[in-house]
Amino acid sequence: MLRSLVTASGIVLCLMPLNLFAGEGEERVEVQPVTVIGQPVGLGSGYALAQESQETQQAEAIELPDVHVIGAVTATRTNRELDQISKAVSVLTQEHIESRNARSVQELLEEVPGVSLSRAGGLGGQIVMRGFNSNVPRLLMLVDGDRFRGRNTLEYNLFDPNQIERIEVIRGPSSTMYGPDAMVGVVNIITRQAKGERSGPFRLVPRLRALDYTSVNHLRGTRAEVDVLGHGIDGLVGVSWRQADDYQSPLGQIQNSAFEQFQADLRLGYSPVAGHRIEITGKFADVESGRAGGIGGAPGVPLVRQREDPLRESFGKLAYQGRLEALGLERVEASVYGRQLNSRLATDNRTQANRVIQSNNLVVGPTVIGGKIFGVKPWSQGALTVGTDWFRESRKGALADSVTTNFNVSGNVTSVTTSPLAQTAPDATQTDVGLFVHHDWDPSPKLTVSTGGRLDYIRTTSKTSPVIAPQLQAAYERGKESSELPLTGAIGLIYRPWDILHFTANVGKAFRAPSTIESFGSSRQGAGFNVPNPDLKSEEGVTYEVGTRLRLPIVHANVTAFRSDYTNFVIRQPITFQGLPSFQNQNAGGARMQGVEFDATWTITAGWEVLTNAAYLHGTDTGTGRPLSYVPPFNGLLGARYTLPEKGAYVEGVTKWSLRKDQIDSALERETAGYVVLNLYAGIDLWNVSSGLPDMRLRLALENILNQAFRQPTTVEDIRFPGGNENPLVEPGRAFSIALTSRF
Repeated sequence: MLRSLVTASGIVLCLMPLNLFAGEGEERVEVQPVTVIGQPVGLGSGYALAQESQETQQAEAIELPDVHVIGAVTATRTNRELDQISKAVSVLTQEHIESRNARSVQELLEEVPGVSLSRAGGLGGQIVMRGFNSNVPRLLMLVDGDRFRGRNTLEYNLFDPNQIERIEVIRGPSSTMYGPDAMVGVVNIITRQAKGERSGPFRLVPRLRALDYTSVNHLRGTRAEVDVLGHGIDGLVGVSWRQADDYQSPLGQIQNSAFEQFQADLRLGYSPVAGHRIEITGKFADVESGRAGGIGGAPGVPLVRQREDPLRESFGKLAYQGRLEALGLERVEASVYGRQLNSRLATDNRTQANRVIQSNNLVVGPTVIGGKIFGVKPWSQGALTVGTDWFRESRKGALADSVTTNFNVSGNVTSVTTSPLAQTAPDATQTDVGLFVHHDWDPSPKLTVSTGGRLDYIRTTSKTSPVIAPQLQAAYERGKESSELPLTGAIGLIYRPWDILHFTANVGKAFRAPSTIESFGSSRQGAGFNVPNPDLKSEEGVTYEVGTRLRLPIVHANVTAFRSDYTNFVIRQPITFQGLPSFQNQNAGGARMQGVEFDATWTITAGWEVLTNAAYLHGTDTGTGRPLSYVPPFNGLLGARYTLPEKGAYVEGVTKWSLRKDQIDSALERETAGYVVLNLYAGIDLWNVSSGLPDMRLRLALENILNQAFRQPTTVEDIRFPGGNENPLVEPGRAFSIALTSRF
């Protein structure tokens, strides 16, 4: 059984290690990589976004059923409560995810302090963490603890929120633990797995996991699952389908924002003996979506129309979790995985007078194989983690064809030029092998010291043909092969002079080698091209953080201030290439990002709770003194929730707000207005209402209640063209959504 605390507001705080791998009555392995904050069994959803582990003097100890938590990620990979971790860690629980009836994972993540949304369509888009867009691989995505790599622009499009158990977010550099791409932070998406007794006879347990509808784009979605249990096996097979039309904004319909998403997934575990578990994971996803604007899509219809049709993912993984007592290891994890991504990008370009260019870009791959192995050993008043991880990315150069049609002033066709399907960029590979070590030291209840280091070997290769223009040939020859041995390190400190007040400090070094697509990739981009730059240099950064955590009986608050300094900073610059407006990644010299993040929870009474967060950021190109582009202004949210635990019911109001964006790089963006948007959420556990509806929950949401027209300040536009509903994209208008979900 799991020992927990229930606060007056009904939030569960797991204080004891979670017991995994064994059946009822068997010896269990203690593995709790993070503190999980969620809802009590039978309670409806609520505001389950937790910044730090919560402790209250007005708490009651209870017993809860065992909970499976597999492949979790924290800042340390060790069995520690969040208040013992110096880094800023947030957890979106399953209950919080369900309560939002979210159209995308990106929309869920924008409720994390310091995280914003950069929209590209009804499904597409990226997140912005601490001022940096995930389109550039400075922000690492993990899926069940393993690296997702290959399509930063599109990676979040491949997930159905109904498949997700929870999402864990580390804000701040994590290169010391996770290597390249973790300069700004880490997002780990934990997918659902079977929950039930593995012992006993073999059985199949089918369920309708979710059925949902959203009015703003007529989104229809469903997910069905089957649990496979018995004889030491715990498996889950799931199938998801979602389809949506173009969404409505307060200023009109946003063309080319429709999408369709299908996926089938499997997580099959087997525990041959107590304390050891082997798992096979598989997934196939097929997504069609439009880039209505944003990165790749701006300035939008009618000038540019781009659609991924399709984007496909094939994935498989073999993993092991357990312990090796003979070596003194209380936890061991190992995995090996393979992922292949393929897509076709269809573009209709009408940005030039009297000319239409219709093209197809076929991106075959990349194919990424990788894995990890690490162990955790109690050592010197703490825990020592030692391990290695690796990946190899093989990217075939994109294939493209095009048809160019020219017209006279009367609109009559004067010529048609056809370019047959051909490879537009050379094949490229990147390999990384990293060795890491981390130690958490607790010399006294008042002090925690965390130290870590990592050494990576990174090798990047590229062929030298074909190239899209002869003037690029020399750069390909110079950049066809490179290797680096970056060393990164970090130290963190928590000082607790009083139980109610904690102070934190962190210093971390980060490193990022440009990805193969940044250096060597070329494709159609809006009106022109993405132009390769084989001369790109690797980025380096150092981040300094200080924080304060307040732990009063009814108020919990967290403040983190940080400054990050970067060298060889890569910026996506507008250029003219072959007479067309295009883009190229270039080293801009130095950059600085600094800011403050705040969040707080106030439990007013047993049923009422108020939550808020806010973030302020300021980014500067230190070489020119100009602001960094698309850095969000001061923004945040304020929410209030009322719960009725006996009915499993809740009502929650959330206000999201942002000040005007006026600190801009005028060569890349325009100012955007501030906004205040009101949302309302409600739900009830239907089994408390009718015995004819066992295990079902009803979730309702009404977002943008006042139907306000606003734009995310982080949504990318193309300022070479006039502004409009798609440049930058206007956010969806008033949206009503309803969902039926099943409890496990």
